[in-house]
Amino acid sequence: MSGSDDMTLIIWGIEKEECLAVLRGHTSMITSICCLGEKSVVSASTDGSVRVWDMGYIDDETCVWTCGARLTGHTNGITCMTDIGDGLVVTGALDAQVIVWNIETRIRTQVLKIAIIS
Repeated sequence: MSGSDDMTLIIWGIEKEECLAVLRGHTSMITSICCLGEKSVVSASTDGSVRVWDMGYIDDETCVWTCGARLTGHTNGITCMTDIGDGLVVTGALDAQVIVWNIETRIRTQVLKIAIIS
């Protein structure tokens, strides 16, 4: 998978090296992506949001991705994100906050404000 400054997240097929899906929803550059298991992807953007993308099937062969949640809490662009296990991801942003998100419940569980010393 890849995310870019064109605000899209692309799911790639490894075997045939082809684009399987283009996911749209962010309103600014995608800065980070985490794959959580086989059926969920989380993306973060400079628009300040985290999006949870869920994979499902229309039939036995047709896979579809939908935005299952748009998580908000940052007031400025997200610059980094990492998966810390147990369904949790952590984001850091230009608003000097670090937020821990529970992807299963789709809520933020902790907000850490960083003191900026100049």
